[in-house]
Amino acid sequence: MMGFYDKLARCGWHPRPADVDAVLATLPMPRFCQAAPSLKDTGNRDVLHWRAEEKVLGKRLPAHNQTRGTCVSQGYGRGAQDLMFIEIAIKGESEEWRGQVATEPIYAGSRVEIGGGQLGNDDGSVGAWAAKWVQQYGILLRQKYGKWDFSEPNDELAAELGARGVGVPDELEPVAKEHPVKTISQCLTGEEAADGLCNWYPLPICSDQGFTEDRDRNGFCKPRGTWYHCMLARGHCVVKGNRPAVAIQQSWNGHSPTGNDRVTLESGEEITLPQGVFLIDLEVCDRMVSQGDSFFLSNFEGFPSQLDHVLI
Repeated sequence: MMGFYDKLARCGWHPRPADVDAVLATLPMPRFCQAAPSLKDTGNRDVLHWRAEEKVLGKRLPAHNQTRGTCVSQGYGRGAQDLMFIEIAIKGESEEWRGQVATEPIYAGSRVEIGGGQLGNDDGSVGAWAAKWVQQYGILLRQKYGKWDFSEPNDELAAELGARGVGVPDELEPVAKEHPVKTISQCLTGEEAADGLCNWYPLPICSDQGFTEDRDRNGFCKPRGTWYHCMLARGHCVVKGNRPAVAIQQSWNGHSPTGNDRVTLESGEEITLPQGVFLIDLEVCDRMVSQGDSFFLSNFEGFPSQLDHVLI
């Protein structure tokens, strides 16, 4: 029987540096340090992105429950979703929350329209391809679009659409393009990760770093083994003992990791980590993003408030 760590080793990220470079060549300011020089050395605060989700919905959404190698779309789907919450709740955009982001089109579009079907029928994708998809094409929501139903997570549908020569249905591409993530920028260091996260920019991280399955008494998972995985960084905090940490959202097996989810911060505040979230040390994050396939998301073209069109 395939064990937990065996499954995670195959969860869906393909390291392809040449393809990352090809995407970077299309961007006017490909590096985060180029795109946001004024944010350097601002990453020393407690900024937890799920607080925007709580503010908009009054609750936390559960972890994704990935069942095959779709992790890149899981990370970028939830990253774009967090960006929507942040722009509404934190940045005061006059937009409405219309629903969760569908991961299946991100998976298919990244592999076929952006990646050109290079992976054949093998599961998985490249972080840069998903970043380019949400920037160039945009996102769709968890709802029905004609005969296409993305209302519920469906990794089998993702695989069907992500097969070579299939891709996102042509009639849905113009719909997705109404709601792009306008800016993507590569993160290469732990310091950049902290700076961006502390300024409310979601960061899907693709790397081969594995972790333990259980959080320790401080909410951390220790580095262990190899996972070819994409996971979303959902914030930064300083844990008691002056320990900088990045909060990581897991998508494989929605209830993993287990263990302690209560964390005391250096500020004295006690927080409860959301389902599927664990902490990692900043130096571990540095090793992960240094592999080159992690991109900040910013400037989402959201859904205008219908209140603008109501005559009072």
